[in-house]
Amino acid sequence: VDMGADGPSCGCNVAFFLVSMPGQGGGDHYCDANCVGGHCCAEFDLLEMNVHTLQVTNHACSDYRKPPHDSQPSSCDHGGSPIVKFGNGAQDFGPGDRFTINADKPFEFKMEFPVEGGVLKGHI
Repeated sequence: VDMGADGPSCGCNVAFFLVSMPGQGGGDHYCDANCVGGHCCAEFDLLEMNVHTLQVTNHACSDYRKPPHDSQPSSCDHGGSPIVKFGNGAQDFGPGDRFTINADKPFEFKMEFPVEGGVLKGHI
């Protein structure tokens, strides 16, 4: 996927993520670890970025099968656990040619999930 961070600044981000949610038939709804609309599910942010920061974050849930609008607090990790983070003074990612990844220009984002014998071997 070709990505560009030259638009969103602080307070906004571009996000590319996967969620674990019921298949079709459960109604139309959006689902993430922040339980937007009352629907909670595990979320893996392959990429969250703006012009200053880039990170990959896992938002795990210990019980994501709660019914919509359940009055109990969610068991999902809203803030997540950043796995890879560039920004806040790092020279790897930011606006301008002095950074390894120049956020002012489009760049290719690719993540692979190698499987061997039906078993996930990690991510690249």
